[in-house]
Amino acid sequence: KCTKCRKIFENLQDLESHEIVHKVKCEYCDELFDRKDKKEQHKQVHLIKCTACKESMFDEKDMEIHMKASHNFKCEACDKVFDQMKMMSDHKRKEHSFQCHSCEIIFDARDLMETHEKEVHQTCDDCEDEFTWTEDGHMCYYTRNKVGPTTDRVKVQNLYFDEYTCYYI
Repeated sequence: KCTKCRKIFENLQDLESHEIVHKVKCEYCDELFDRKDKKEQHKQVHLIKCTACKESMFDEKDMEIHMKASHNFKCEACDKVFDQMKMMSDHKRKEHSFQCHSCEIIFDARDLMETHEKEVHQTCDDCEDEFTWTEDGHMCYYTRNKVGPTTDRVKVQNLYFDEYTCYYI
């Protein structure tokens, strides 16, 4: 007689064959269990842990999808791949971000930053204009760095007085 369903069998062999129908099979292997809680306990041996985070799952395809979605961050600038978004962001900030030395603007290429600095911060209409004398206290890129304009349109010439320097095009 079966202890689970009370079905009666003529011999022990038939009873043992029948008892399999009451067993719970593991979804990941062929192991059978008398109780569902034993099967759940056993399933832990099939758990796949992510090597990059605390996530874990039972299916290898699910883990593959997780890895591609959560740990595959490619830098557009150099094609390096990172397993965490923070690591890629840190990389981009250190390797591919160029902040202007005079303001807060950040560029993703050094040549763009240098062009910006020359066009915006390393120019002065007063110093570069023909026959313009600057006021006392005038502070621009040239006076701050004690350099003269180097653009093609500007030449330095001391006309009439030694104490005056004028620029002409």
